[in-house]
Amino acid sequence: QLSSAIENIHGEIIDYEIEDIENGEQKFIIADPNVKNYSYTIIDDNIYYRENSKMYLQELPLTSSNRIKGMIELRDCARNLINMQLEDFSNEDIINEQNKLNKLYDNFANKYGLINSRGNKLAFSDDSSYFLLCSLEILDGDGKFVRKADMFTKRTIKPNKEIKEVATSNEALIVSLSEKAKVDLDYMSELTGKEQKTIIKELEEGEVNLDDAIEKYTKAMKLAKECSDKLNKATEKVNKILLDNGTLQDFNVQEN
Repeated sequence: QLSSAIENIHGEIIDYEIEDIENGEQKFIIADPNVKNYSYTIIDDNIYYRENSKMYLQELPLTSSNRIKGMIELRDCARNLINMQLEDFSNEDIINEQNKLNKLYDNFANKYGLINSRGNKLAFSDDSSYFLLCSLEILDGDGKFVRKADMFTKRTIKPNKEIKEVATSNEALIVSLSEKAKVDLDYMSELTGKEQKTIIKELEEGEVNLDDAIEKYTKAMKLAKECSDKLNKATEKVNKILLDNGTLQDFNVQEN
């Protein structure tokens, strides 16, 4: 009887992934590589949130949905303005994008208040660029609005321009130490258009001791690294404060 019963059992064992169980019926699509991880995006007027290889549909109340859509527009405009400065766009292009950012911010703030407010934090704090948006507002120690950040009206980022040509052998030495962290005579020759023996002769005539220059540069780089390490530690502490307290307005820097 037992053998007969087993033979009449018809079924299929399905393997469930842990992620599927945890997310239940939440709809998702394959992640767009152009969307940053842990960020919101809009597709066909629907809000999705990217987590690794998937983007999950966000079914939200209307007000929360509109808040997020507004902050996505602000985020994308702020990112674009940063990239335009890095790529050294013209002043006219930068001003046009700043005007766009100003308009988007004013419209958003009139409807939903400060980006740093509790409601907007609850809506958008999971986005990887939330603190970038918070930095658009300068607040006082009590969390009250003081002014918009300089990004709205000024170039705040200088592009990294590759140096392709210099006039003197001494300038070539400085650039070589800065860019290559060593005396690269081939590189210096490319910069000046001079033969290596000419560069060496001009440096000697200018009373430049290569060994001494390298030693001074090494000491300077060591000092810069020490300062950078201290800055990184301070930044980690600031980020911990921001995460523990929730918003930028909880962190107040006092000038001496």
